Amino acid sequence: MTVVGRWLLDELSTICVPHTQEPALPRPKAFSIDEALQAAVQTFWARGYTGTSVRQLCAAMGIQSGSFYATFDSKAHLFRLALERYLEGMELGGPGPGALQRYLEHATVDRYPRGCLLVLSALEIEALEPEAAALVAAGLAGLERFFRACLGDRACAAAEAKHLVATATGLMVLHRASVPRDELRNIADRALSILDIGPLPG
Repeated sequence: MTVVGRWLLDELSTICVPHTQEPALPRPKAFSIDEALQAAVQTFWARGYTGTSVRQLCAAMGIQSGSFYATFDSKAHLFRLALERYLEGMELGGPGPGALQRYLEHATVDRYPRGCLLVLSALEIEALEPEAAALVAAGLAGLERFFRACLGDRACAAAEAKHLVATATGLMVLHRASVPRDELRNIADRALSILDIGPLPG
């Protein structure tokens, strides 16, 4: 697991997404859970939580609805697993100025889906099921804690971490809206310069 993934997942571990079914006896799966979960990440990321139906998830994962509910129990529980998988994959390194640069750079790279799964989910938090909304809120809290650690013993580190979360989430939204990369990099570099941190690499 990546360092930032551990910070964020510590927050998610406090949220319980209840199962609606009794545990069944283990049965061999006719599909790869790992591949199905990665497909779910991409689907939630591209379409959003509320814009993704169980039918669409099943189609993307290549499974039937019976296998979906037997394996993942519910859309909310699958979202938790997908969000955890997404956060685990964030390669930022240990807390420090370099990690801040790498996170903001993540908001400028030309890729699909654009933006950040965590941030984009926060935009629809009022429409989320309670369990999913709690996971998103916990993820944002973990991101703020990680930024706070990156800033070390600066006198205003707590306030600056909050400002960075606001800047980072704004960048991710602009990235989703296909704002030109040069503009995104300028915004990121300005935010870093206020903290006396060098610009994005490259």
